[in-house]
Amino acid sequence: MKTLPIRKAHRAQKARRIIKLAYGIDGTSRYRRPVRFELLGDSVALAVVQEMRGKPTLLFKLARLLPDGRVAQMRKESRKGLMSLKEQLRYFDSLYKRFGPPE
Repeated sequence: MKTLPIRKAHRAQKARRIIKLAYGIDGTSRYRRPVRFELLGDSVALAVVQEMRGKPTLLFKLARLLPDGRVAQMRKESRKGLMSLKEQLRYFDSLYKRFGPPE
């Protein structure tokens, strides 16, 4: 039972590393504030980032860790802009079906 929170933390750190390599988002910029990191399946990382330039906007960034160790941005699946809560839930459900749920 005690290993579950540690495993979640390790998966979040792996997702944070993948997003940092793909997009350079690491939490040090005052204009882009990461809100949430998730690892979907074994190799797809999802980051929810709040962009603070002008009107605050939510960014949903996805990146994949390739078998040879490189990282690829998944621009087609990434989203930008404020969505309604219903649209966000539908978006997350489609990602979970496609890449696997976060553990």
